Amino acid sequence: MFSAGNTEAIHAWNRARSRAVWLYLFDHLRGKRRQLLSFEDISSRLGLSHAVYRGVQEVPLNSIIGSEGRYQEFDRAFLPTKNITRDRWLRVAGQTLATIRGGTPPVELFKVGNWYFVRDGNHRTSVARQMGNRTIEAYVYEFSDPIPDDCGDLETFLLNTERTSFYHKTGLGTLHPDSDIQLTLPGGYVELLCQIEQFQDALSKIDQMEIAYGDAVAAWYEMQYEPAVSMIERSGILKPFSERTPADFYVWVMREEDQLRRRFGHTIPIDRALQRLRGFRPFRWLRNLLRRS
Repeated sequence: MFSAGNTEAIHAWNRARSRAVWLYLFDHLRGKRRQLLSFEDISSRLGLSHAVYRGVQEVPLNSIIGSEGRYQEFDRAFLPTKNITRDRWLRVAGQTLATIRGGTPPVELFKVGNWYFVRDGNHRTSVARQMGNRTIEAYVYEFSDPIPDDCGDLETFLLNTERTSFYHKTGLGTLHPDSDIQLTLPGGYVELLCQIEQFQDALSKIDQMEIAYGDAVAAWYEMQYEPAVSMIERSGILKPFSERTPADFYVWVMREEDQLRRRFGHTIPIDRALQRLRGFRPFRWLRNLLRRS
């Protein structure tokens, strides 16, 4: 147990957990993810293969956006999201507070482009951010795989990569040249591909014959996606969330429809799923707060 830094460490933990809960609530209401990025996922998507040791460096804490193994235990600001991390977090905080100049070894980071992922030292990173530090000492291992310097933030780069892959696989740009499916959160295009495959299976069962993938894509877009997006746009649900797109809400509505189907055991009309989502719209004061945050 600690002594000198015990009380202050506990207060710091409580503040961090409380802030994590509130920020999760705010971002959940506006459809924004706070979870750290998984290095394994990013590595797989980008095909990373070779890292070079770059020595000990002072790394800006706000450039660390993911973790190799503990991405589910901290949010994007490295606030702890699970109480199971409490004891370890308090020990690290106690060690930090008990010494004048840190007292903890450098963390280990992977560098990808301009972004960093924690290889070892998630709790030290979390404590450093909560203590108000701007940088952290780290052993840096940089991946030399090329990433465009002008790609913006990593999530935007991933989104553009996913969108290109989605249109290439589905051929939707040829089938419907006017289609413009824009998502703002990574992973959504993968969900759409899964939906198309399920739609293809359903059509094949109905027709009792194998439906070609291209035909299934066209049918999905014309019979499911376009009508649902039209309904979403007419509903007015997009107004409080100007940073989100109709495609974002389509993904959320279909998730809600799937949850209702699992709950009640039968297919739920999209308009009912949309109605449930509208019921969760934040109050005006909260919407205004979210826009400012």
